[in-house]
Amino acid sequence: MARLVGPIGLVDGRDVAAQGEVFDLLPGCHVVQLYGDMARSNGYVTLLGPVPRFVFALRMKAGRRYFIRREFVQNMSSTTGRVVAIAEEEDSARARTALSPARNDNDIRACKEWEGEGK
Repeated sequence: MARLVGPIGLVDGRDVAAQGEVFDLLPGCHVVQLYGDMARSNGYVTLLGPVPRFVFALRMKAGRRYFIRREFVQNMSSTTGRVVAIAEEEDSARARTALSPARNDNDIRACKEWEGEGK
C-alpha cells in the first residue's frame, strides 16, 4: 500500500473530500485533485475561499508516503501573493523527493502509461 496525506478532493475522479486527509491506496498511477477552498492566515494576510485547481498525477509506489499541502506565498513587502501546492514522496528512510503538479493531460497520460508498464 501507499499512503496519501493532504487536503484531497478527488482521487481518480472519485470525490473523497468528506473522508478525511489520509488515504491508503494501491500502488500505481493515481490522479489526485485538491479540494477547492482554503482558509489560511500568516499573521498579516488571511486567505479564505476558492483557490486554483491543483491536479497531481502521482506514480505511487508500495511503502511510500505522499504528502500534499497548499501554502500562501506572500509577495515581498506586499499584502498580495499566490497559493502554491507542494507535494513530496517519502521513502522508508524518510528521504523526501519533491513532486510537481500535472501541467497538462500529457502528464496524466504518461503516468497511466508508466502504470501499464508494470511500475
